[in-house]
Amino acid sequence: MVTNDAYAFDLRMRLFFIFDGVKFGVFWWESICHILADKKTIR
Repeated sequence: MVTNDAYAFDLRMRLFFIFDGVKFGVFWWESICHILADKKTIR
């Protein structure tokens, strides 16, 4: 029972970190795209 709870907690934390990382990655990807688009328009 204890091992199952610890495993479920570990899985939830892992999913949370993955979800957070994906959101962070999308945020950075959009920022980079906007910066590149701005540089192209300036030229």
